[in-house]
Amino acid sequence: AAGKVREAQINLATIQKPKRKYLSNYIDNQLKLQKRAERRLNKAIQNFNKDYFKIWDMSWQQSVNRIPEEIIIQQSIQLINADLKKVQELNNKPADPKNLHKIRITLKSVNAILGILLKMHSTDPLSKMAKKIKSLNQEIGKWHDKLVLLQSFEKFEVKKMKKKDKSFLDKLILSLAEKEKLSQQRLQKKLDQFSSVQI
Repeated sequence: AAGKVREAQINLATIQKPKRKYLSNYIDNQLKLQKRAERRLNKAIQNFNKDYFKIWDMSWQQSVNRIPEEIIIQQSIQLINADLKKVQELNNKPADPKNLHKIRITLKSVNAILGILLKMHSTDPLSKMAKKIKSLNQEIGKWHDKLVLLQSFEKFEVKKMKKKDKSFLDKLILSLAEKEKLSQQRLQKKLDQFSSVQI
């Protein structure tokens, strides 16, 4: 539900003011989707058991505190390298938005592990890698936002739109598709440069 709320918010925020007059039906649709997703998210938050999470978190921290730091560092590096290998494998497949999204998720995992590792064992190469991964993930996020907006426009029901508004939307979709493709190509080049990285 949180992802759907975010999608609707980004779609609405991405539409520039001059374009809004042609997209009022789409904007109304996105606002409805956002409200529906917010209701589901609020219901999920209300059902979340905070006490259970606190107990789980405390027991997890106690378990981690018993593990020697050297083992945590060694295992973290193994996990990072395994995830980086997964990124390489995904990057070697034909260009596909699903692969880029999987790469983004994997890099988020690497970034989280690197964050913990840097607190325990900070080195210049690890810091540089963390910055590269963060930057690459931000690029993938921007590309993904364009893709989601494009898909949202393509799914939108245009029956209720005026002819000139529909024409505007068609041109906008073509323009967005070109930008998304260029963005994906730039990302592919960055990933090709990045994909040989290991710790």
